[in-house]
Amino acid sequence: MSDAIDLIQRFCADWCNRASLAELLDYFTADAVCPNLTTDHAVGKQATHATLAQFTPTLPLITLLTPTCAPY
Repeated sequence: MSDAIDLIQRFCADWCNRASLAELLDYFTADAVCPNLTTDHAVGKQATHATLAQFTPTLPLITLLTPTCAPY
C-alpha cells in the first residue's frame, strides 16, 4: 500500500474514532491547504486548526463513508 493511501486511511480511522482536534492536526503540514466550501481555503496549520475547530462541536455527528468507519 502506498504511503499516501496509508496516511489517508489512518486519518479517516482517527476521525471515525473521534480523535481530538490536536490529534487530527498532526496529519497536516505547516503549509497545508484545507479546502472550505463556504469561505476561502485555509492555508497553513493555524488556519487549518481554525477551520476544523468550527466543526469540533459537530464531529460526533459527522461520519466519513469509508471502509474504516462505514455505519453498516
